[in-house]
Amino acid sequence: MKHSIRLKLSIIIMSLVAGLVVFCCVFNALFLEKYYIRQQQKALILAFDRVKAVINGADIDQNELGEVMYDISTARNMTALVVDSNFEKVYSLKADIDKTKRWLQDYYFSQSPKESKVISEGDNYVIQTSYNIYDGQSYLEIIGNDDNFMYNIIIQVPLESISKNVGISNRFFIIVGAVGMILGGVIAFFVAGQFTRPIKKLSLTAEVMAKMNFDVKYEAKDKGEIGMLGESLNKMSDNLRRYISDLKSANLELRKDIDKKEEIDNMRKDFISNVSHELKTPIALIQGYAEGLKDGITDDPESTEFYCDVIIDEAAKMNNMVKQLLTLNQVESGNDPLSRERFDIAKHIGELAKTNRIRAQQKNAEIIYDYKEPVYVWADQFKIEEVITNYISNAINHVESINSGQACIKLWLEYTQAEQKKVRVHVFNTGKHIPENDIDKIWDKFYKVDKARTREYGGSGVGLSIVKAIMNSHGQNFGAANVENGVDFWFELDCENA
Repeated sequence: MKHSIRLKLSIIIMSLVAGLVVFCCVFNALFLEKYYIRQQQKALILAFDRVKAVINGADIDQNELGEVMYDISTARNMTALVVDSNFEKVYSLKADIDKTKRWLQDYYFSQSPKESKVISEGDNYVIQTSYNIYDGQSYLEIIGNDDNFMYNIIIQVPLESISKNVGISNRFFIIVGAVGMILGGVIAFFVAGQFTRPIKKLSLTAEVMAKMNFDVKYEAKDKGEIGMLGESLNKMSDNLRRYISDLKSANLELRKDIDKKEEIDNMRKDFISNVSHELKTPIALIQGYAEGLKDGITDDPESTEFYCDVIIDEAAKMNNMVKQLLTLNQVESGNDPLSRERFDIAKHIGELAKTNRIRAQQKNAEIIYDYKEPVYVWADQFKIEEVITNYISNAINHVESINSGQACIKLWLEYTQAEQKKVRVHVFNTGKHIPENDIDKIWDKFYKVDKARTREYGGSGVGLSIVKAIMNSHGQNFGAANVENGVDFWFELDCENA
């Protein structure tokens, strides 16, 4: 509160009023009496001239003289006396005639009392301050004669009234100043509140903005400087919110770029590690069997043929893995753009099922697919064929007989929406379930649930990663789930009217 603008403004105004009062009192004490005496001198001279004008004639008109002297007395609170050369009264007003006459005689015959002080002189008058010993008062007076020196004129005004007036004036100024100071302070206190209220509101608004809350706004109808400051504060808030939002977006993009770079680096490291691991076994086998043939370990034609078959088989696995890696790299990098077209996926699945039927029979399994109605979708037919082929191959590699029943691979389609805007393709195989801890990891490159079995059928762990990359490029859902007696792999596509 002690630093409040409101309190400071009130104190300043009260101090200004007090200072003004002190200045007026000092000014009055130093100059008012002198100024008053100067004005009274002029009035005395004017009154003297008026009286002299009346008595300069041969006969004095008592009525006219009385009117003039009465006017002088009422206008300036003066006393006047006109006597002849013998000091006999001609006319007086508001004066003790005897005392004044004796004082006047002393003046002429004693050549002015010591208490007198001449202020100014004219041709036939003297203005002075004096002390009248007969009545005990000090006067400012003019003493003079008419042009014929027949009459003596004395006009006086008490000096005591002047000093009293100065004192009264100062006391009045002090009273008025005290009242003005109190009233000014009170008025200033309430008026200052009108100025400090919007300033406080501005301060609170800025404090909230400092806490990064830019929803708060300064609202006021003031069109002056404070209103302009409030508008500037609102504009600054909007600009800060926009700049911070842009900065956050830039930071988010930078974070994404950094995360992506780290992800790419990790993928590169994992890729090199996995490829090295996957190639190590077939290369070692090829090298070992090739060296055996070179060293003539066996002369048996059947053994030689077996060695050659192993070399060819391992080379084929390496070739297949390289092709899959190239395919995955093209899809993930976006260098192989989608070529969407309309085609009948039901018919396409039937053709792929027929193509893979012999492979399934080699595993003593049956492929079941009997969808006859056409289902048209919009997708990249070549890439979707890759997805279906990988699903079927994965099913063939893992299909098993359950409870001595027929091992089978079943394919079917179903609409996932009443408007038939999406179709879901299922590839089911009987066999063991995928461990729940692994079901979300099977889409990662080189991930193998059963590494020994994968090695047995020549899998590289890349096929389902290709499925993931292709479906992500289409922006469609895919997944796998453990169901009764087996595992169900699925993916979705937009239908013709989607």
